[in-house]
Amino acid sequence: MVSKQNLEILVVLFAGAFVLVAVVAPVLPGFGSLEGTQAGVVSTGDNAAVYCSDSDGGINFDTRGTCTDLRVGNEYVDYCTGNVITEYRCSTSGCTAVDFRCPFGCSQGRCLPQLVS
Repeated sequence: MVSKQNLEILVVLFAGAFVLVAVVAPVLPGFGSLEGTQAGVVSTGDNAAVYCSDSDGGINFDTRGTCTDLRVGNEYVDYCTGNVITEYRCSTSGCTAVDFRCPFGCSQGRCLPQLVS
């Protein structure tokens, strides 16, 4: 039989694991790559949530993506300014931008690969 104290500990551990996945996974490179989309609810811990979708799975400098705030329908497309990519991803405040200097150049919203001779 499971005691009330043990049950409370299990609930806290499960909740902590869920929050860890909701906060950390969206910023990992390639997250959601199996389906090419990161979509759903990002918890802020205060019962507020942001519904968003990112076509390139989050922070993915090699693929041009579109982040969509599903509540209001605003779309943000990854773009280049010189060698700097502005990459959009889902966060607790909706779609947010991350700037990154592409080492081999930037074109059409994605970092260019290293040319191998």
